[in-house]
Amino acid sequence: MSCGWTAYIPLGALTTSEFHGPASRDREHSVLILVGATIGYGALALGYSLLQWSYAVRFRREWIKAEHPRRPEARDRGEPKAVDVIVPCYNEQPEVLKACCTALERQRRHYPGQIHVWLVDDGSQMIAALEPVYRRFEALPGWTVIRHPRNRGKRRAQDSAFQLGTGALVVTVDSDTTLAATCIARLVAAMARNPKAGAISGHVRARNAGTSRLTALIDQRYEFLFRQERAAQSWHRAVTCCSGPVSIYRRPVLTEIWHRYVEDTFLGRQRHFGDDLKLSLLVLEQTYDSLYWPTAKAWTIVPDTLRGYARQQVRWNKSYYRELRRTDQALRKHLSFGYLGLRRSPFLGLPTGHRYLRFELAARVLLPLLPPVLLGGSAWAALTGRDDLRWVPLLVMVTVMLLLLTAIGLQARSWSFPLLYAPLHLVMLLFVRVRALLTLGNSRWGTRDVLRPWRTVKREPSADPVGARPAPGRPVAERAGS
Repeated sequence: MSCGWTAYIPLGALTTSEFHGPASRDREHSVLILVGATIGYGALALGYSLLQWSYAVRFRREWIKAEHPRRPEARDRGEPKAVDVIVPCYNEQPEVLKACCTALERQRRHYPGQIHVWLVDDGSQMIAALEPVYRRFEALPGWTVIRHPRNRGKRRAQDSAFQLGTGALVVTVDSDTTLAATCIARLVAAMARNPKAGAISGHVRARNAGTSRLTALIDQRYEFLFRQERAAQSWHRAVTCCSGPVSIYRRPVLTEIWHRYVEDTFLGRQRHFGDDLKLSLLVLEQTYDSLYWPTAKAWTIVPDTLRGYARQQVRWNKSYYRELRRTDQALRKHLSFGYLGLRRSPFLGLPTGHRYLRFELAARVLLPLLPPVLLGGSAWAALTGRDDLRWVPLLVMVTVMLLLLTAIGLQARSWSFPLLYAPLHLVMLLFVRVRALLTLGNSRWGTRDVLRPWRTVKREPSADPVGARPAPGRPVAERAGS
């Protein structure tokens, strides 16, 4: 009896070991792989964040020296250059457009040079509600209002004004954007101090930040975006997307690339958005620098609902994915050859700045997609596991996320921003990116398709389809043939 019992125990032990051994080892391997992937993601994300922050700090120091030169001879000299300001408008709220135009008129008090504002109505359906604003400002000197009989797209609207202007510098402004009184003066001064720059972006915040928690969060996101991401790119003199709400360009640079910009297509269809990204990349392809200037401030209207914000992000992500390959090509041309071939610093065949910018390009593609996958895998392991190891991936993931939130909070100087933006980033923006990829060929604007209640006034027929006054110094016949 004892012998039988003795023989039974090893047999039972062997049977249990054989049954649970392989499955247990597989789970251990899965846990180790998940933990390793999470640690790798944390190292990549934290390294990218700290590297970006370090370049932003360097840019800030360099910019302070440029903005406040100690020597009087280092300040701007010469005759002020003429500036053309192009403002395309489509179904804008009259009070918002009025604020935009009023802010543009104030620019003359701080800039001694000539400023000509080109206000282009791109076939608005509520033209009757906008006409009082148009008539008020086109009566002022230095203003021209152009009216398209039908909607042709933002780039066509900009083209109507660009072909008529003569200013050496061109400022693009969105119709829902309000500029600080010294914005254009600071952008022009920045151009004068950086002769190799073909484009310079201003600093944009949310004008309606106090409307809701969402708009306040978007405002914080914009602040972090410009103060750190754009600043880090500007230290390498290659801002890949000069802001659509306000940016300045040299007319000779735009002349070289304008046709490619206006006639740009994707899968055989005319592009209607992503204009700021496209124009910035074309500037970089011509080996000119693109910079960011913190004191050229502006405020724009941001979406106040999650639906509107999601549509905006879908449109922006479509543009980013569409131009991904061209962004890499533009960075190669700009940073490999430099301006007139004078800025080449090879390292394993690549220039110094190229390493960070290409790393940033890859990080911006991979990093947003990894957290939901890793978090979902960690949660699944915790729910389906049978041993104590099942909690390890989730604990590691939580630790990594806390470290990243701490780093971003310190860099942004705000603890509310990372705590509130992280859930939005993890949940909604994942579906936004997936939708952007699935609808990559759809070129509809998204936020323009549905009119709000105040956008119900029908467009009145116009006797003059263009409705533009002659620009000073150019006869009508000459402008009509341009």
